[in-house]
Amino acid sequence: MNIIIKETGKNEVLELIDLRSGTNYIVDLIGMYDSLGPGDHQFLYDDEEGLYVCTHDTYDWWAKVVSDQSALNDRIAELKETYDSEVIHDIVSGASDGDLEDQAAAINAALDDWLEEQAELPEYIGAVTFARMLGTSQQNVSKSATRAIKTSYRGTFLKPDAIVDGTPVWLRSRAEGYANAQE
Repeated sequence: MNIIIKETGKNEVLELIDLRSGTNYIVDLIGMYDSLGPGDHQFLYDDEEGLYVCTHDTYDWWAKVVSDQSALNDRIAELKETYDSEVIHDIVSGASDGDLEDQAAAINAALDDWLEEQAELPEYIGAVTFARMLGTSQQNVSKSATRAIKTSYRGTFLKPDAIVDGTPVWLRSRAEGYANAQE
């Protein structure tokens, strides 16, 4: 979107590119916020110049929004390469309410919170703790775990999530769920 700054006559450009289609959608975005048109709108189209005209303050405000949104779009695209794109979409959609000027910051904060949750180390427990949860002995849990890791095992005992130095370990959350189901 080519722009002339009203106070200075300087030419500027605003663009926001859709990473999938390569389309510049800045006019659509600005139009969604009812900022294009005659009268009280922020951008007036000059037919003679074939450009939009706006004040310096308006340009600066939109330039920051566009910069923030562009950086956010790049971040979202990068995250979608690593994580489930539907999950990322849901986070973005859930954080998109609010003023346009604050939207990118709100979405970035929601993504940061979610990523922090993903980075937390899982908590594993051994046979002693799992035995306490089940109300049985460590020996019973260890024997059941040894059986459960065999490919031929057809029982219902919770298979260990990992073996560390020959010792079975379970994710605490899965072990708690299993123990609660046994009650």
